[in-house]
Amino acid sequence: MSFFTIVLPLQMLFSATIGSHFWGGSMTFSPKGVYQNGSYKVEFRFKQTFDRCSYFTWNNCISGNCGIEGSLKSGEIYNTAGRHAGDFNWCQTEGIRTRLIPTDNPFSLSERSGNWVSLQNGVVSWRLLTVVDLGKRSDTNKANRSPVTTSISFVSVPQNCPRMYTLVTFDPDNDQGRCRYGTLLDQECSVCQLPLGFTLTQNRIKEKDFCSLRYNKATTGVYGLELVVEDFPQQNIILSYNNGSRAFRGPFNQAASPLSKLPLHFAVKVDPPIASCDEGVFLPKFVPPTPENGDTIQAVINQELKIIINATASEAGIRGLVISGPLNITSSSERSDGLEQLVLKWTPRSDDLGEYFPICFIAETNPINSTYYQSDMRCIIVEVGNPPETVVGLRMMVESTDALTEAEIEEEVIKPLQEELIRNGLPNTTTLSLRRVYSP
Repeated sequence: MSFFTIVLPLQMLFSATIGSHFWGGSMTFSPKGVYQNGSYKVEFRFKQTFDRCSYFTWNNCISGNCGIEGSLKSGEIYNTAGRHAGDFNWCQTEGIRTRLIPTDNPFSLSERSGNWVSLQNGVVSWRLLTVVDLGKRSDTNKANRSPVTTSISFVSVPQNCPRMYTLVTFDPDNDQGRCRYGTLLDQECSVCQLPLGFTLTQNRIKEKDFCSLRYNKATTGVYGLELVVEDFPQQNIILSYNNGSRAFRGPFNQAASPLSKLPLHFAVKVDPPIASCDEGVFLPKFVPPTPENGDTIQAVINQELKIIINATASEAGIRGLVISGPLNITSSSERSDGLEQLVLKWTPRSDDLGEYFPICFIAETNPINSTYYQSDMRCIIVEVGNPPETVVGLRMMVESTDALTEAEIEEEVIKPLQEELIRNGLPNTTTLSLRRVYSP
């Protein structure tokens, strides 16, 4: 009995402590299959950022049947590791939680606490709401997949330098991914009003959806942004449920109900003015072969993906990258031809096959008077697939004093050759087969 008397207050104190230093959070989800009993396996990926590497588990079910929690993997995505002055250090973590959902009816998950870091726009407590609907879509005959999106949790901009932060709201079902500012008080947001000096617009370019947050001018300090990401089908569809009910969903309009709802909260710090807003001077400038914002990059399960990013800033030099992406992503830097070459690396799991992952990155300078200047933010989408199949024809001359059967050729020639090719760097899934035997 004394054990529980001691531990419970400590847990409550711990939650209150980490909740008072919130920098942002987000959530995405993907159905992973239907069991014979009709229940659903759904994978949730949730990011949260505090002034230390702390974790929440998104276990607050506020409506519907949220099912049973399954496995959880978690780890750091990015950590400033104490290099910033004052209270501006932060750590973004990601948790990957599976849930067993007994029905295909809609449900809602939430995580909430207080407080944000000290903000100029009066946001105190934080509210992160996710709405899931597993009804079978009439266009895909599958449950809906959420948009995939993320953001750097803490971005900065000089007061006198207008900037556009273009967030990717990619949808794997080819729905229209949209973002808006939170409106439901105490569910989606705490203040529910876009700060003065910022505007939010929606764009669709080359079949991709973008949410653009424009900074114009504001008082120096930190601002908390409480965005909501939703998806709407491109055409009218019907959602069918196991209990026999149906629901209509249509393209976006002000009265339309979304297929899903996700939180996307982050902080923007407005620094004092600088002498030049030109990219490449104080503010880092990306140069080739850096991927463009919104690019889609192919990755292969169990093989390392390597992305090269180049940036320059003549007055300060480049310190490195600030990143947000999937669990186990890493970044490093090296100098090449007078430019700082930055490298992102990530190896997809087998479970990631067929999924899409957002990666956002910012180049950051070495400090000038304790201020780290940042580039614009670029976000890309990584599509995970199988290794490509390559068929190569190989003609060989094999000499033998006796006639060889096909079985003997397989054992004495093909198998050793396959092992040698794998030893020399081909994937261990490489296979060889005997197609035809010619005799003189």
